[in-house]
Amino acid sequence: MNFQPSTLTQPQTILIRLPNWLGDVVMSTALVKAVRETFPDAKVDFIIKKGLDFLLDHFPAHENRFVFSKEEYKGLSGAMKFGRKIK
Repeated sequence: MNFQPSTLTQPQTILIRLPNWLGDVVMSTALVKAVRETFPDAKVDFIIKKGLDFLLDHFPAHENRFVFSKEEYKGLSGAMKFGRKIK
């Protein structure tokens, strides 16, 4: 299905959860670029696995990067704590 920007509600903020593996993160740059082109006025933020966050220095423009670590945010309670942090 092909969405045209004029038929979509223009979001103010977009949060993209990037993949967990280096190669997949690199390949996701096409998606990020397409989101940026489709929603040029939206604020784009990323969630990325700890240890891969250095790759975001080479990504298309974005506002915030939230680094997720399973060691720091263990289990469901950790995921909820992380969610409150980025809210």
